Amino acid sequence: MSEEEPREQEQASSEQEPRISPKVWIASLSDYNVGWLHGAWIDADQEPDGIWTGINEVLRTSKVPGSEEWATFDYEGFGVLTLSEYETVERISRLGRGIGEHGEAFAVFAHFFGRDDEALDQFEDCYIGKWESAAAYVEEFLKDTGIERILDEAVPESLRDYVRVDTEALVRDMEYEGSLLSVETQGGVFLFHPP
Repeated sequence: MSEEEPREQEQASSEQEPRISPKVWIASLSDYNVGWLHGAWIDADQEPDGIWTGINEVLRTSKVPGSEEWATFDYEGFGVLTLSEYETVERISRLGRGIGEHGEAFAVFAHFFGRDDEALDQFEDCYIGKWESAAAYVEEFLKDTGIERILDEAVPESLRDYVRVDTEALVRDMEYEGSLLSVETQGGVFLFHPP
């Protein structure tokens, strides 16, 4: 490994977003109904069996014998997503694992598509990245197409300063025709190709 490789790897890892570990606070409804608050935080970024193990432990340690009912009373690390009290374990797991693997972008994508779990399976194919703005992405996209070189060759030098691609209009048209989905968040815009 050359001296340049570790620096490149170090730079790439420092630019990654911190790992998000979504959790749910599961409560025993039997305890709640008699005035006790009994529950536990359970990691959501695991398979459903792991979440069920945590739920069963909450119910097993209940002060009310034979407790069987539970609910999600709180959650953290799900970003813009809202979970209901009676969210299924399978959905909690699916969302938690997606966020654990892909970060805030997955939460934004899941929020945009609501309860369309089929769309969630296409996240990796759809995700473009997080950009300062949709226009910044389109400018980079155009640069990669070589449009500036083509314009330099085709337009006389005396007119070149006046010939530009209207990136704002292009963004608007791409969003209108459905070839680009943009979701604004703090610190930028998450961009996706539609599923």
